[in-house]
Amino acid sequence: LEWNFDTRYNTWVNNTTLTNPFKWPYAENLSDTVQEYTIQLLAKGLSGNCPSITQKKVRILPNVKAGFESDKFIGCSPLTVHFNDTTIGYVDTLNSYWDFGPYQSTYEPSLEYTFQNNHLADTTYHVRLIAYSPYGCSDTATYPVTVHPNINANFIVKDLIGCSPFSTLINPIGSIGVDTFKWAIHDLNSTLINNTFSHTTYDAFPFN
Repeated sequence: LEWNFDTRYNTWVNNTTLTNPFKWPYAENLSDTVQEYTIQLLAKGLSGNCPSITQKKVRILPNVKAGFESDKFIGCSPLTVHFNDTTIGYVDTLNSYWDFGPYQSTYEPSLEYTFQNNHLADTTYHVRLIAYSPYGCSDTATYPVTVHPNINANFIVKDLIGCSPFSTLINPIGSIGVDTFKWAIHDLNSTLINNTFSHTTYDAFPFN
């Protein structure tokens, strides 16, 4: 037994080199037309006489290779990211779509999406582009976008006015998503009168 997997070429493969059953790989079809191949099986008698050939046609539908790029992949909330489709092949723009996790969008070759993170830890969104060809073939590209928590700095001061020497209590209560507070004390003329110092907790601290 001998096989010819593309009759455009006189190339035969001996059946002894193949398993049974077996798979034969054809080139990926990223064009806009159906690719047709004719497969032939040649059988001969014990002495090589009385050859017989049977053949079948296979059709490979156009597919797509999904892909996209972004202008950033990490940042602070709210994070606006621009995406650009780089899909190769015959794209069906009516059925292809973007998946941002909590939200899906109809297909556009270029678009922006704003990610939010109102939690205390980083959130990673696995953005997907699901691309289809007009023949129903599809491919998916995935790209992670990491969004740092939304930062909201806030604090209260126990006493805002008092006689010299003045002492009060500062408390960063109401702050969200902060792991290090950097403080700087200025006078009414915006002159720095105390070098920047840091606190890594939400505890109140005295200022003299």
